Order: sequence, then C-alpha cells, then structure tokens
Amino acid sequence: MLNCKYCKNERTDLVSLRNHERMCKFNPTRKLTPKNKEFYKTRKNSNQFLKAKELGLSDPVVSAETRTKMSEKSKNHWTVEKRKDWSEKMKIQAQKNIENHPESYSYNNFCGRAKKLYIKMNGCIAVGS
Repeated sequence: MLNCKYCKNERTDLVSLRNHERMCKFNPTRKLTPKNKEFYKTRKNSNQFLKAKELGLSDPVVSAETRTKMSEKSKNHWTVEKRKDWSEKMKIQAQKNIENHPESYSYNNFCGRAKKLYIKMNGCIAVGS
C-alpha cells in the first residue's frame, strides 16, 4: 500500500496516490479547483456581493434606478422579432452549409430525432438538419 506524504491516507496504486496528493487538503501547494472553498478566495474576478460575503458584511443595497435599468435591458434582450430574425439567419446558414458540403449531410449521417431538411440541387436531394 502507498501512503500520502501529507495526510498518510492509503492508496492502492501510484496513479491514485498522485491524484490524491495534488488535491490533498494538507498539501500546501495543492491545485485549487471550484470544489475547494479556497478557490473562490483566490480568484481575481469578484463583485460587490462576493466581497461583502467574504468580509462578513450585509449585501449592498441596489438603487431603484439600477433595478429598473436592469429589468428594461433584460426585457428587450430577446424579443420575438429578434428570435425570428435569428432563426431565419440560422435556416439560411444551414441551407448554405448543405449546398457547400452535401456529402456531410447525407441521410446516413443523421440519427435519432434530428430535424430533417431536404434541398433539391442539381437533380439530387441533400438532407440536412
């Protein structure tokens, strides 16, 4: 059996030991990941709410003006017209892809519940999603 040099935890093989040691909580040079609480203390990107939480303060007060601005932006982000424009652009792009690369969009390349799109070109029918 192999033992961790930091916490003396037993491991069965060398690979398991290496993975444990690099993440061991007693390792002073361990790799920090989002699963570790210390990861959030060391990250550079933060906001006023996270800083207040780290310092043990109450959440900052957001003004009514800021709240209305945020709500207006979120309401106008994806309107019905924008969704229709976006879906039309995607359909046109899909048709161009099928015309440019018909071999990639053969019937055999699709499986499951993919939506099929049939385009007739040069007497042949190309299938796409």
